[in-house]
Amino acid sequence: MSASFKFSTAAATQPGPLMLHSEPYKEATGGKIFPHWEPPLDTGGTNIFFYSIFARSSARPWFLAAKVPSGLEPLYAPVSALNASTAYEIFVLAESSVASISIPGKLSIAEGSRVLRTSVDLSSWLSMGTVLMIQVSAQIGQFDEFVTGC
Repeated sequence: MSASFKFSTAAATQPGPLMLHSEPYKEATGGKIFPHWEPPLDTGGTNIFFYSIFARSSARPWFLAAKVPSGLEPLYAPVSALNASTAYEIFVLAESSVASISIPGKLSIAEGSRVLRTSVDLSSWLSMGTVLMIQVSAQIGQFDEFVTGC
């Protein structure tokens, strides 16, 4: 029998960054592309269940383009309904079992601004690279926006 030892684990965190392979598409895509990516090296101690792929163009806000389970090898997803002769920006978000949280205070953003203002200090709640999904209640209308970084 070996000697025993004690250790502690840290709290689960959000997954680390993943590597999205961004190769230019030289041929016609038919309005559909298949971006692929590498999983995060640090999963934050939790399992990744899904990858959500978001896209936007200069004329369209961020939209959920695809959602795929984590078990695929290699990791890729079809992104369709793309307009011809349009530049798109795409990012992939790993979704783990770390629960969503509600942050305190009020958030505000001026029309046309890229700066999100808060009524309280959120530095203890959010770390660099945190992705926020903000939804306005259905009474006002549906609005989804993503804020990256802190």
